[in-house]
Amino acid sequence: MSFHIAKYRDERLKEVQANACARDLSLISDAINTAMKEWNIKLSGNPVQLVKKPQSNHPRDRRLEGNEEDRLLKSCEESENIYFLGLVIVAIETGTRRGELLGLQRKDVNFIKRTAYLPLTKNGSSRTVPLSTKAVEVLDKLPIHLTGHVFPVSITALRGLWTRACRRA
Repeated sequence: MSFHIAKYRDERLKEVQANACARDLSLISDAINTAMKEWNIKLSGNPVQLVKKPQSNHPRDRRLEGNEEDRLLKSCEESENIYFLGLVIVAIETGTRRGELLGLQRKDVNFIKRTAYLPLTKNGSSRTVPLSTKAVEVLDKLPIHLTGHVFPVSITALRGLWTRACRRA
């Protein structure tokens, strides 16, 4: 059975990074442990424990230096997507993750309190993010989209926009 788990790991690593794959394996291991302990499923052991876990990715610590921010923002201005520059500015101003920004709803932005409520974050809990004066100005000027999303951009489109902007910068 560990062969199947290893095969799953290898296939999963083609789709996600090592940390996400390790979390998936941990979830599978927990499910098997629960089945063995609480549901009386008979196994000689947990097959996930016999499979080598993928090496963790090194944490990112890249920061913009010198005039990189100016060059990046100038490059983002050249994009035909009307939301892209605003998304990048708000990301820089708040440190908010890509997925959090793409999921941000207009109704969750409080312009008076200068906050953005994020109901779903990477760790699964909600949080409220303070907004700088610059972030509020940018958000206020963005066109309101019918979907209610502040940044109605797909993750695939955003990857392309980001790659082209970085190349230009």
